[in-house]
Order: sequence, then structure tokens, then C-alpha cells
Amino acid sequence: MPIRRRTDTALSPVKSRRKPLIIGLAIALVLVVGGVIAWWLGHRSDDDPTTVTKTNTATVQRGSLAAGFKLSGTIGYGDAEPLSGASTGIVTKVP
Repeated sequence: MPIRRRTDTALSPVKSRRKPLIIGLAIALVLVVGGVIAWWLGHRSDDDPTTVTKTNTATVQRGSLAAGFKLSGTIGYGDAEPLSGASTGIVTKVP
């Protein structure tokens, strides 16, 4: 006599809810582990925490940061070259 399997439709909604729950938990686990690793990498120190770093200091003085100088010469552009095209105007930028 062949064995019949029970086909209970009441169990199918449970199975259909289980897969998204497992996927959601797996995604949450990956995000938590990734966050812990990112936090640890951002807060770890390569130096020995018992060593003290010497800090150099200097006295602050007020003054002017402006500087100027004079030069002789002429400011200009390169030689003018004629351009052929359908439009008229001034070329300000060439790609």
C-alpha cells in the first residue's frame, strides 16, 4: 500500500512566513557585524597607548598676512587667430 503524505494547507502560511523572517534576520546580523567591525576599525589605535606624544607649541603673534610686490611688464593674451564658424561672438573657453 503506498504511503500518502499529508497535504495540510494550514502549514503553508507558516512556511511562507519563515523564509522572509530568516532572510531578514540574516540581513540584520550582517549589518550588526559590519557596524561592529567598522566601529572597531575606526577606534583602534596602532600606537601603544602607554607612550606619550610630545606636543610642540609656539607663541601666537598678530600681524599682517598681506604681501605685495611690483613687476614691470604687459599682461595680455596670445596672438589672435581667426576662427571659422556660423556664429559670431567671442570665444571664452575651448574644451
